[in-house]
Amino acid sequence: MRAVSGAAKAAAAGVIGVGMLGIAFLAIIGAALQDDQKPDPLGNIGVAGGKLNTKNVPKEFLPWVLKAGAMCPEAPPPIIAAQIEAESNWDPTVTSPVGAMGISQFMPDTWREWGVDADGDGKKDAYTAADGIMSQGRYDCYVAGKVKSYGITGVDPVRLMLGGYNAGPEAVRLARGIPRNSETQGYVRDIMKLAATKYTAPGSGTTTGVPLPSGDFGGRVISQASLGLGIPYSWGGGTVNGPSPGFAQGAGTVGFDCSSFVMWAIYQASKGAITVPRTTEDQARAGQEIRPEDMRPGDVVLFSLHGGGYDHVGIYVGGTTMIHAPKTGDVVKFADMSDPYYGSKSRMIRRFW
Repeated sequence: MRAVSGAAKAAAAGVIGVGMLGIAFLAIIGAALQDDQKPDPLGNIGVAGGKLNTKNVPKEFLPWVLKAGAMCPEAPPPIIAAQIEAESNWDPTVTSPVGAMGISQFMPDTWREWGVDADGDGKKDAYTAADGIMSQGRYDCYVAGKVKSYGITGVDPVRLMLGGYNAGPEAVRLARGIPRNSETQGYVRDIMKLAATKYTAPGSGTTTGVPLPSGDFGGRVISQASLGLGIPYSWGGGTVNGPSPGFAQGAGTVGFDCSSFVMWAIYQASKGAITVPRTTEDQARAGQEIRPEDMRPGDVVLFSLHGGGYDHVGIYVGGTTMIHAPKTGDVVKFADMSDPYYGSKSRMIRRFW
């Protein structure tokens, strides 16, 4: 199956993508191992945190999206809806060029194993919205349970489920996280973005499980930053508009470095009203310095990792947690600031609003 940017466009043009579940287990080969990640300090990152924006779901499908989204916390209604838009653009009648069927785009072999008769008409029909959506929820929850059994820590369980849904659970096990192939990375990122921006009710929270008080700019910064989870670190890469190729050790990698990630998150959260400086050194001199006891979610935390100035930056989430772009070979992720490495370093807190 394809990421939103490919499948949704294809659906709109009347040509559906390769179909969910059909190529899932073919993506195992070549999945790169990710660096070990520390346990998630927030514990519930990725568990359903936002209510469904029902205005953006076609009314005839709404009861089934809500019902499927109640089956397990890793596949809440906004995720179910985002997957459907990506796979079929809400068209129960479509068949992809490779034979994927219906609103949730099951391949025939997968449908035989996971299809259910949700509407009680006596048959399992992939071209019936009720059967397709409830079967999708069933398979989502199976994948979520499977990847959970691998004991992978420090990775959002919703994104782990989506990674396993796209590339197969075995690929997640081998990678110890979201597989780094471009299709799966893009699929996870695009589904999360679509779920957060279109299918989560405004002010109700986000699909990352981080509550967002209505009108709270710091919360909007965190919500935007969470859309970058899994994007590769690229030295010199990243602009206010998103990931871009870096240079030197970042050459050939499309992504963010630590300071461009912060710049992008704040710029996008403010809808272009706030542009912070590009480099960590300049960010340390901009905005307003905040006392540690006054730190709020969405503030920027700068570290002096090697002495002689501030050379790393992240966005404060809450508790002892930040989200950041760590280093070459790694990806945007959450980190515990009380970890001995970060906890022993000099730091400064800045606020840009």
